[in-house]
Amino acid sequence: MAQTIKEMVYSSVSPEEVFESFYGLNHRERKTYETLLTAEEPLSVETIAERMDCSLSTAYRYIDTLETHNLVHETGLYDGEYLKSGYTAEDPAVIAEHMFDYVDFKVEKCRKNIEAVTGTDLETDCEETEWDRAGTFLSE
Repeated sequence: MAQTIKEMVYSSVSPEEVFESFYGLNHRERKTYETLLTAEEPLSVETIAERMDCSLSTAYRYIDTLETHNLVHETGLYDGEYLKSGYTAEDPAVIAEHMFDYVDFKVEKCRKNIEAVTGTDLETDCEETEWDRAGTFLSE
């Protein structure tokens, strides 16, 4: 289960836990991302299932979750006879940039909410934005 901001600030959180919390991933989904990240070439879902020691349907679910958060990209993979779907991991630097942007956005929103509560700035607009909806902060 994802930690609250307060829990993260007051506890020792590993980078893996921060990554999981940002995206609502479980441990196995994060490991799937890492498997793709370290792969020398795009991996098929069948290969992912083998490397993750899981069923094909579970591997598809992992990929679907990672695609939802723009953490992986689908690409063509030629297996010698057929062209099928392969997957590659998004560059960690790009993910880090999006995470920083999201944190900056949330800090600014919290600042505005605090100002609204204290009456410092009555013109503050605290309406929901696209960034407030789960899984959307990486959408282009």
